[in-house]
Amino acid sequence: MGRYENSTRQRGVRGFTIVELLIVIVVIAILAVITVTTYNGITRKAEDASLLAVLDTYEKAVRLYYSTYGTFPSTEHRGLWSWVCLGEVYPEENGFMQGECGIQGVSPSATVDESINIALREFVQPLPDTHHIKVGTLVRGFTYQGVSNHPVHGSTAAIGYYIEGDRPCGRGKKMLASGSPEVPQFTMCTLTIVVKN
Repeated sequence: MGRYENSTRQRGVRGFTIVELLIVIVVIAILAVITVTTYNGITRKAEDASLLAVLDTYEKAVRLYYSTYGTFPSTEHRGLWSWVCLGEVYPEENGFMQGECGIQGVSPSATVDESINIALREFVQPLPDTHHIKVGTLVRGFTYQGVSNHPVHGSTAAIGYYIEGDRPCGRGKKMLASGSPEVPQFTMCTLTIVVKN
């Protein structure tokens, strides 16, 4: 054993000290935090870009419909201030019934209205997929999905959506920001479409 110890000392080989190992672990942890933070920022920007593309497409379709027919597309069997889901694909998931968007569990919830889809399909083929637009858990444990459309009121229509966090809306006006330590923050946005006659 004495020969082995002497030979390792002569070659200058030694292991890492505890302090060196801790420094390496701290550096790796810092790099991991930076990577995750950067990834989350990139993911949020990609989700926002997808949402803005959907909003732009529906706004253009609604404006084209108005310029062609002189009115906004109507919805069947709805009251003046009710909302409908824009798009067609809203599967049963995350507490939502099939064909439902808006805030899960709140009655009345917005639902798909085929009449508005038929009207907008004349100007946009295929209609953008909106069910993937989700905000995490909202007030009282409810979740929100999709983009909804407000029926006509004169020369104005609106598209409503939610985004995570208390931040500016990419398009439209910030209507409400909410949140607490127990509930993640979200922002309710409305893109108002006004046409001049």
